Amino acid sequence: MKKNIFIIAILVFGLTNNAIGANESGPKSFSTKGGYKLYQEQVKQFCSEYKKTDKTNEIIMVMDESKYFKDLEGNKPAGLKPGMDLELAKKEYEKAMDSIYGCAIYSTYYRELKTIKEDLIKTNPKLNPKLRPKIEAKMKEIEAKIKALDGNCRIKANKNNLVKNAVLRQTTYETCKYNYYLEYLKEYNQKVGNLIDTKGKKSVGILDITNELSNKLNAIDSEIERIYNTYPIVFQAYNDYENNITSHILLDLLQQDFKVFRLGLHKTLNPLNQVIYKISNAMRR
Repeated sequence: MKKNIFIIAILVFGLTNNAIGANESGPKSFSTKGGYKLYQEQVKQFCSEYKKTDKTNEIIMVMDESKYFKDLEGNKPAGLKPGMDLELAKKEYEKAMDSIYGCAIYSTYYRELKTIKEDLIKTNPKLNPKLRPKIEAKMKEIEAKIKALDGNCRIKANKNNLVKNAVLRQTTYETCKYNYYLEYLKEYNQKVGNLIDTKGKKSVGILDITNELSNKLNAIDSEIERIYNTYPIVFQAYNDYENNITSHILLDLLQQDFKVFRLGLHKTLNPLNQVIYKISNAMRR
């Protein structure tokens, strides 16, 4: 598993480094852009390719990108206080990733249930009376959970259709965007009014500004490092989930029947165990 995580980390780090490297020697048009416009151009140039999905797979979560990673100069969210921009960006990124993985988990579960319902029960009609009601109830439960997700989660897809490729692309896209947005926040915090709440203060010392800016830039760099450390671990966990979910579902569906079987077996064997116990005690005398 560690080897797989390491490979994923190299892949993602390499893809993003290519983007960052391209930015350092990037198009001349970048030299005339700054702030949020530069962020938008970087996303367009270096992140958009990960948003695409191939013809054999579908996008999992249709995100409303107008709701997050906003232009804090031109479209600042109401109530955002100076110095709180990084915390807001973290929450928005985590919410986007939660939505993608949440949708993928439910979608995969739903598709596997659909496969069992249409294939396993069809080829084994005797299972129909016991398993079909359980499967249909579970599918309705998942549909309700999917509706509660923020965004448009797609589940009406072919059975047995693995979605890990779409998940990898979408999460890479969101991480790529977040990386460039954090770089945008570095520039955004160069303005004292965005960095420190100056209301009610007659003056702010140069040393205070310098220390606050240094702390903020360090916090942003730490966040960039954190997302690249956790990204491959989270995806590997999802990959393991998708690979093993079928076995889990079958065991879950059969759990109640197993309990009934175990109880019946216990009732059958218990008198026999008592006889054996009595014989054993009698032989010791």
